[in-house]
Amino acid sequence: YGGVHVLWEVTTEGTQGESEYANGIYCVDGDGVTWSEPVDVIVDPAGSRTFWPQHAISDAGRLVVVWVGGNLQLYVSVTDAADACLARSWRTGVVAAAGQVQNAAVAVDSEGALHVAYAARGQAVYYIQSSDEGLSWSAPVAVSTARPDVASAMPEIAVDADGRIHVVWEEAQLPQGVPGLGVYYARSVDGGVSFEPARTLADGKHTQPNVAALDDGTLHLFWNGRAGTQGRYHQWSQDGGANWSPVLTILAPGTGGGQTGAPRWAVDSSGALHLVTGTD
Repeated sequence: YGGVHVLWEVTTEGTQGESEYANGIYCVDGDGVTWSEPVDVIVDPAGSRTFWPQHAISDAGRLVVVWVGGNLQLYVSVTDAADACLARSWRTGVVAAAGQVQNAAVAVDSEGALHVAYAARGQAVYYIQSSDEGLSWSAPVAVSTARPDVASAMPEIAVDADGRIHVVWEEAQLPQGVPGLGVYYARSVDGGVSFEPARTLADGKHTQPNVAALDDGTLHLFWNGRAGTQGRYHQWSQDGGANWSPVLTILAPGTGGGQTGAPRWAVDSSGALHLVTGTD
């Protein structure tokens, strides 16, 4: 409708003190030049911090945000995208998860169903889905293999036009979280009932993957080289993840690397894929 919404997370240490903000997810809207006053539109029921908000938008214009609150509880918040800056328009509910949640990601398919991948603390990556915008959820399905000495983190999820579900994540050694063990990809071809064995995208010198399922039927994987490895990398498939291109270098190692957040992508009206990434 010609407007822009920006949502972001605020976390405060102890009392508010010097900050004018409280814990929560805030929103402003505007035209890119003039902006509304910030409004806290999503808050933890107990006033705890909000972590790791990730969003998706349905074909019907519904905006979905998954986020982690106090005691590492997973939540989902839903509204009409046009009403993102109206606090009363949001509906927030608890997501039934297998244990405490480190971080999560959400995708919405063409039928409006929600697909969530999350990394449980000290456990595996799990997948759940909801056909009623988060009022109820399927039982968790393990995407990765849980091991007591391995931590899974940073999942991202995509659903392609044929209903295949694609999940990427990274793993690291416990208890310190180092060294990194690698970045991984797995897919489900049965609607999330089960996932095929994980495929290693890159070794522990790499981190923070992302996945994109485009309308033209192609599937794209992106990930970062750590600070000592550097570089940004890409691999793609034309058959829903059965076969893959060779690994392509987006940014050469000499341009830098590091854990700057997973590469983010968008497709314009002509179908061109655009990628945004940072370096250390």
